[in-house]
Amino acid sequence: MSVGRASASYYVCGIRDHDGIVSFEAVPSSKVKSRIKELLSDYQEAYRTWREASREARRAREKFDEPKPRKPGLKKLGSKIRGRDKAESLAQLYQEKYDAKRRKKEEKAYQDFQDDKPDDEEKDKKEAENDDGGAKKRT
Repeated sequence: MSVGRASASYYVCGIRDHDGIVSFEAVPSSKVKSRIKELLSDYQEAYRTWREASREARRAREKFDEPKPRKPGLKKLGSKIRGRDKAESLAQLYQEKYDAKRRKKEEKAYQDFQDDKPDDEEKDKKEAENDDGGAKKRT
């Protein structure tokens, strides 16, 4: 076992792929540029596929609802970290925090949607208030 591998430095990176999915990874400091190139090549392939499908749908005069792929991103979170285990545990911590925050945001959006949606009882009450028994108003 070489000494260089045991004390290699890593970056904890926040990565968004072409589908918009965010993940956190421990990336060796020497592999960051290659990871960016990998993300970009995946994006280019997804974009080509999307563009061809879009053209085919346009030619066939069909509706095309597939969203355009997003450009990927890689952001280093903090400075270099010595040791793979430390970097991976920190990446896992970031992922857990991100997932919890996202769940909370989705729950709040769902709750707001439910609050805006009238209940059946409220709907019946409004209809009863607006119902004048079929009588016409005199003016």
